[in-house]
Amino acid sequence: MPFSRMPFVVEYLAMQYVSPYSISSTITIAGEFAVVRIEGSVRKAYDYAFGIAPSGDSVFNGPFKTFDAHHTSSASSVDLRKFFGHHPWMGPQRSGLTSA
Repeated sequence: MPFSRMPFVVEYLAMQYVSPYSISSTITIAGEFAVVRIEGSVRKAYDYAFGIAPSGDSVFNGPFKTFDAHHTSSASSVDLRKFFGHHPWMGPQRSGLTSA
């Protein structure tokens, strides 16, 4: 995995979609994972999409960093759901996220 050497990681989060979806005739997106690290006073979150290739192999893409919760203060709390849903194939109502 690309983040295995990422410094200062404090959280690994994963979310499986209720309904996986195809982004091409060959890749099915099954969910997302986020890696969160602390660097000084800044919390940095990175969003990745994961899925399955026709061979059955796991595939992933990212990191995606263009979202408001990518950089936040490490002294404040953040709704974890804000770390997900930022890859380019995400459309409305596709995240599988539900509110508690």
